[in-house]
Amino acid sequence: MPYQLQTLRLMIMKDKKADADSLLTKRELAQKLKVSERTITNLTNSRMIPVIRMGYIVRYDYVECLKVLKDSHTVEAIRIEPRGGFNA
Repeated sequence: MPYQLQTLRLMIMKDKKADADSLLTKRELAQKLKVSERTITNLTNSRMIPVIRMGYIVRYDYVECLKVLKDSHTVEAIRIEPRGGFNA
């Protein structure tokens, strides 16, 4: 069973109401996370956040996305100086 269908079924089983507020559009998720919609698209395409697809409708579970993003590994940025330093 595809991940999206399994996730949707589990959500419905947990809460028979499965209110629409728990599933967000790309725009709503971007606003909550304070990032651009393009960032959400990039995260979705790279499979870094879970997505629920129902035909042409795409929704995101905010809590699941937060869990995944918090648990993801981050890489520390390294500053590389050009030869002779920045003042050269």
